[in-house]
Amino acid sequence: MKGEITYFEKLGKVNTDEALRLAKQTAQVRGIRTIAVASHTGYTAERAMEVFKDTGALLIVGGSSKDRFSPEILKRLEAAGHKVLFTSETSKELPDQPNTTLRRICEGMRVVVRITTAMVDNGLLKPRQRVVAVAGTGPVRFEKEGGGADTVVVMDVSGLEEFFKEDYYKQDRMRIREIICKPIYP
Repeated sequence: MKGEITYFEKLGKVNTDEALRLAKQTAQVRGIRTIAVASHTGYTAERAMEVFKDTGALLIVGGSSKDRFSPEILKRLEAAGHKVLFTSETSKELPDQPNTTLRRICEGMRVVVRITTAMVDNGLLKPRQRVVAVAGTGPVRFEKEGGGADTVVVMDVSGLEEFFKEDYYKQDRMRIREIICKPIYP
């Protein structure tokens, strides 16, 4: 199999539409109907609803806090049958070492692992379920560039407890199968 990775020269929001287009294209080619989307304020979730409209895809949105998320977008997501999870209210954090390791790839890689482990731990995804996961260089650390989406991967998900088990080769472990796009840092 031969694949292609798109590298964005800038971080964050400017890449959102292209990242979501690549996510949609990948999901359609791979037959994946579940899309895990990180969205801090609702901006990326709203764009994802538009891009994935009429595809039959289920969006599962992971936000950090309900207080920061647009109430109007939350209502529209729920009315359309999509699911939303606010991780600050429901789950444990990744320890510093894996956070740092994943950030060395890109911030979005840390975020896709964070939101999908929380989604499994809260019953919104099943362990080993294959999803297209979308995240970005969030606004918290990168105020000027951040927000939106700039990272897309195809992954088999697991809960946080399974993420840390030693036997890497067991079938129930998280696997990042493909990197579709990510930013390169300046």
